[in-house]
Amino acid sequence: MGFFSSLICAIAPLASAFSVDSTDVLSGIADECQDVNRPIEVYHNPSLRQLWHNYSLTQVGAYADLRRDVSETIVPELGSGDAFYSIEASSYQKHGSSFTVWGSALYRRGHIYDVLYNESSDFNRLRPYVIGDTIGGNLSSSRYGVSGGLSKRYSKFILGLEAAFNAKQEYRRIDPRPNNISSDISLSLSSSRCLSDNSCLAVAFSVERYKQSSDIKIVSPLTRFTPLHYIGLGYDMTRFRGMQPKSYYKGYVLSPRADYFSSSFLASLIYNHSMYEKYVQASMVDYLLNKLNVKSVELHSSLNFSDCHRIQLSAKYTKRIGTEIVYGQPVNSIYSKISESNLYRRKEYSADALYSLRYGMLLCDAGIGYISDVEEYLYPYSDNELQNGVNAKIAMNLMLHREKTHIIPGAQLSLDGISNATPRLGLNPRLYINHSISNTLGWSFFVDEKLFVSDSSILSSSFSLSFAFLFF
Repeated sequence: MGFFSSLICAIAPLASAFSVDSTDVLSGIADECQDVNRPIEVYHNPSLRQLWHNYSLTQVGAYADLRRDVSETIVPELGSGDAFYSIEASSYQKHGSSFTVWGSALYRRGHIYDVLYNESSDFNRLRPYVIGDTIGGNLSSSRYGVSGGLSKRYSKFILGLEAAFNAKQEYRRIDPRPNNISSDISLSLSSSRCLSDNSCLAVAFSVERYKQSSDIKIVSPLTRFTPLHYIGLGYDMTRFRGMQPKSYYKGYVLSPRADYFSSSFLASLIYNHSMYEKYVQASMVDYLLNKLNVKSVELHSSLNFSDCHRIQLSAKYTKRIGTEIVYGQPVNSIYSKISESNLYRRKEYSADALYSLRYGMLLCDAGIGYISDVEEYLYPYSDNELQNGVNAKIAMNLMLHREKTHIIPGAQLSLDGISNATPRLGLNPRLYINHSISNTLGWSFFVDEKLFVSDSSILSSSFSLSFAFLFF
């Protein structure tokens, strides 16, 4: 949903030229999304989705994404690259002025290359408590997702509801052969109070349930496979080292939020509390190995000085606390719990500021950000500074049009100064093409290339391509 929304916002500034008359819905897109960087975080609140558009819109598209990373900051657990294609469909339907429904469906399939020290899925969610080995290899991945919601206005109040379900499978057809199946289901309830004709205050609460099962098989007797249960910074649990038990994860996410919406100012305050548990099955008994407690607070805001000037600010703080369960020697194949300790800790701070300027056919953005990301293992003590530095970027987009076709070429130049790595220079050319077939039908094309270089060598690259039909 986020990628699709960004795409629509990006092609929207020129959509008004498609208009045949003043009621053409494509003019409405120009009114709703006036530049390529319009923040949409506030619209993740289900009740405020009522105010997102004043028209109905259905989108069906196909996407392709390629990534390759050979930099010194690569995370081997995520692989050195991937290749995915996906098919997505979403619909936003207005029924009168007070009732709105929306929904989406997604199918995504591809491969992740050169994964090492990780045989589990959703590494960023469960880090560091994954099962890994020193063999690794490529992984095949399939993902399915559906979501839907509704929003109803009652005088000055708006009520919203949204639900989503995602399922994913990752596997390998050569030794070692993991088969990971994960799923999450979420529900969000929201209420808004309209303070005036163009301002609203909203609150929402969402809950998510997460599960993952993992089973690793070895077919060839020549494969020397030693599964490791990682606990952070390269350490693993010696008690279950080398065993090939089945494992599974379960957890939940609780997320209250507050949002303010007006024509000149948008703000979102979001709190997330996640808890995950990792279990292994040995001798038909399930043992709790680790607990991961994650808390985060984030703030997003946008101030519009005029139709041509905008400042966006965001900040986020995340803290991860990991707990290890210690077991003694087995008695009659049963392990007894001895103790549990909070030994893993990770803290991440980030802040960003972005200034946007629209001058005629030219859209310019200039931004600066800071990030600090440090993880620690308390006994024996060790730490690792994952990131610490300043990044800056400047982007330009030129809006061109001819009859019913709009072309928006653009480029972004960025510089990442990370303390434990060589500074990286990023170049991001991109191209949007939008064509109006009729008042109610159009298509869009998007291509995006990102390159990061240092010392005249390419460290990483990613390529995205999409084509979508839009029905109004």
